[in-house]
Amino acid sequence: MMKLSIYILLVYAHIACAAKQVTTDKHSEYACVAGFGETCNCGPPCLKQNSNVTCIQKDCFEYDYADNTCKNTGPEKSAAVWLSAIPLTGVFGSGFGNIGRWDLFAIGMGIVFGPLCLFCCIGACCVACSSQEENDTDTKTACSTVFGQIFGCCWGIAILVFYIWQIVIIVNGEVLGPNGCPLADTTSPQSGSWTKPTKV
Repeated sequence: MMKLSIYILLVYAHIACAAKQVTTDKHSEYACVAGFGETCNCGPPCLKQNSNVTCIQKDCFEYDYADNTCKNTGPEKSAAVWLSAIPLTGVFGSGFGNIGRWDLFAIGMGIVFGPLCLFCCIGACCVACSSQEENDTDTKTACSTVFGQIFGCCWGIAILVFYIWQIVIIVNGEVLGPNGCPLADTTSPQSGSWTKPTKV
């Protein structure tokens, strides 16, 4: 079952990374639509000045010359917000997984499953040690109950803190995508009344 879970996770990661790859126009330079030097107007907001007379794409943006549209290449925020907000998926860090931040997703999985493994190991050691000495059983039971309650409380607080932190930084756009770009409110192309530049 564990192998199947790991396989499914790897397949999902591969599909998500392939879907988020950016395809950009091979042509990278465009002439200023107006002005020269400091007064160069590149036209579309996704272009920036490169030299006195040319403009190039801004980082984290894609310019479609045929449609004269701009597109943010960062991961889409809305799906990540929804997955983070649902408690069943949010506690595992699925919002981070959706935007391709597998490092932060792994932290969430570690917070959920790491202490569980640790608790099982410590519990097995306690059972092994207590079976050797049978006297004072009530004290051992009381100590193990208190330890279990404190451990469970700290574990629950850690999960809750991670859950809230994930929602806050995704909603506020404080986390970057795997390509270093900020999250996009929408990944659909945006058009405007800007002048279409000419290719250089």
